[in-house]
Amino acid sequence: MKLVKESNLEKLSNSKQRFTTYAVVKDRALTWPDGTVFYKYDPDSFPPGPEEEEESEDSERYIIVQAMQLIQEKTCVKFEPHTDQKNFVTFAHRPGRCASHVGMQGEEQVVALDLSYCPGLGQVAHELLHVLGFFHEHSRPDRDEYVDVLWDNIKPDANQSFWLKPETEADTLGEPYDYESVMHYPFDAFAVKEAEPTLLPKSVNVKRETLGKAYAEGFLTDTDITQINVLYTCGKQPS
Repeated sequence: MKLVKESNLEKLSNSKQRFTTYAVVKDRALTWPDGTVFYKYDPDSFPPGPEEEEESEDSERYIIVQAMQLIQEKTCVKFEPHTDQKNFVTFAHRPGRCASHVGMQGEEQVVALDLSYCPGLGQVAHELLHVLGFFHEHSRPDRDEYVDVLWDNIKPDANQSFWLKPETEADTLGEPYDYESVMHYPFDAFAVKEAEPTLLPKSVNVKRETLGKAYAEGFLTDTDITQINVLYTCGKQPS
């Protein structure tokens, strides 16, 4: 997984593709001070309910709360309700979009979540890692050593989501390539021919279904956890 230096609010091609970019920001000014992300909900997108029901499975905010807890339980990163802080994120509904800027942008920044398009825990956690400063795993400078990109089967308006990040912008933090990462695209992301691959592992020992397994199944890999903890100097180890 890698950190990034730029912002990227990507438009989704269709209802089956709900993704963004992975590595980590070399510019530490894009990380959140003290590892604390302040957030609020756009009331028109995610209307408030009784406080005691916010974590109910019937609440539209439920999956967002669960994704924040998934990260908090394994790292020192904290998500806290916004009051008067200058820098914060707003969760807002944007039709056909699930996307986020990468890292702290300054003042208000929107995390676009159409939960009919990205209803899964891993999908929302993916966007939260963008908020924390992570690009897509398959954008690492050494990506071509691990996966092949099948450009002919990628929708033209999604090509940039497969571009490599240069070493001047992206930091691997010394961690190995993580095929399963919550920040890795599945093998058929943005495919022109549905179910046909856009990414294939080079190693015969890695099945294509392994790509983005954490994204699809809603968990963080040990490498995901380690890199968050390294970036935010948590001192915690995967458990």
